[in-house]
Amino acid sequence: SVTGKDYNHWLPIFINEAHFQKGQTIIQNSISVIYNGSALGSARYDFQPFVALKVLTALMNQSGVQLFNGEMFESKHAIEAYCHFLRLLMHFIDIFPELERNINKMVDNFMRHSQNRNKKVVPDIGEFLIQIALSNKYQFDEIRKYIYEEYFARQILWIERKGVVENLFDIKPRDLPNIFEAAKVSNHLLVFNLEMAETFIFSGVKEYLDRSYGYPPDNIVEKFQQRLKAIKAIDRYSEFVRAVKMNDTIKTPDAMIDFIISSVEISNQQGYTRIQPAFRGQSRRSYQSIQDDQHLKYQDKRQKR
Repeated sequence: SVTGKDYNHWLPIFINEAHFQKGQTIIQNSISVIYNGSALGSARYDFQPFVALKVLTALMNQSGVQLFNGEMFESKHAIEAYCHFLRLLMHFIDIFPELERNINKMVDNFMRHSQNRNKKVVPDIGEFLIQIALSNKYQFDEIRKYIYEEYFARQILWIERKGVVENLFDIKPRDLPNIFEAAKVSNHLLVFNLEMAETFIFSGVKEYLDRSYGYPPDNIVEKFQQRLKAIKAIDRYSEFVRAVKMNDTIKTPDAMIDFIISSVEISNQQGYTRIQPAFRGQSRRSYQSIQDDQHLKYQDKRQKR
């Protein structure tokens, strides 16, 4: 492949409408083989539109991870791959409108109940962030509260395993640097995934990419490469909350502690952890943000309908 890796599937990219129509059968067959892991001619392996959504969001997410982990010369190819997969996926959404409905339904379900946010339902939040960016119904700001709650809840198990705090229900401000370090890669990936989607998935991006047959402009690639360096340099919660735009509700170390403890509770509820307070009767700090108020209003509206 262009990144020097072995490959076992060939997936034509989207160049233009005429080219896609000529190769549509090959493209759809390739996607089916990638999804099913088999090239057998059984009817159960036939192409279904939902498979394009699953395979291409997974490939985009993998390209993003490769970009995040790779060297600078590799990152250009990873960005290009991301954009090629994106353009192909957007065309599938155009010709199969049910994919847009599937995306919107998944986002709607995610907002409705915590059970729909569980990793059994949404295994990879990186892939889900791509779907949110592709939604024609929802904006990220409408769902970010729920994304952040679930994302941080999934971090808790790894933070607990690293043993940086004796009990995560009893966090002191001096513990925050160690907790951040324990989840640093995960925090960096969240910033990265958000900025990747914001940079490359926007209204009019199809026409933008079509001008150069799916390739992003060099100046955009170079700018994002530099931004990647800045993301990897984030080493404290104060910088992180600004990067993910949580600084409207998390303004102090105590507020950050309250948010982490809230994440512990959600992690327990989701079945990821079974962390108990160090002392019987010990409860988390009282913490209710503007976003919590919005959540309650949203639930009340749902119940009244």
